[in-house]
Amino acid sequence: MQKIEVDDNVYQFLESKVQGFGDSPNIVLRRLLGIGTPKLQASKPVATKSPSAGSKRGKAPKANLQDLVRIGSLSEGQVLYLHDYRGTKISGVQAYIRGNDLECEGKMQSMSALARDHMKNQGYDNDSYRGPEHWFTAQGRSIKDLWDEYLKEFPK
Repeated sequence: MQKIEVDDNVYQFLESKVQGFGDSPNIVLRRLLGIGTPKLQASKPVATKSPSAGSKRGKAPKANLQDLVRIGSLSEGQVLYLHDYRGTKISGVQAYIRGNDLECEGKMQSMSALARDHMKNQGYDNDSYRGPEHWFTAQGRSIKDLWDEYLKEFPK
């Protein structure tokens, strides 16, 4: 078997296309390219090492800002605002969409990591945040709601 290197954006895209626990990057690529998936590979889980290894889930696909930009629900560079658990906007915390990450104060992070860091600064004591639930557009739409709508229109 040959090995290839892909950048983080390509890997995140492949992760967004995972359909089950046994999906490896190779299986996802086979599916996307229409090559077909050998039964032996489909049943054999493959361990991968990446910045987001271990994030494969049996749940709905991870929210992908690039997909939301592609269909026009969001735009590259658009400002998003952080809200706490009660839905209250946290004053002074905003970030800009840059690919599939957010830029805040010159630093690029995932929605979840950025939410975690700023929520800790606000005194919240939690290490786990679902970023899409905490980031909102200026019109008050959460990324989670936009992603749920996307999945209904374009099931993964």
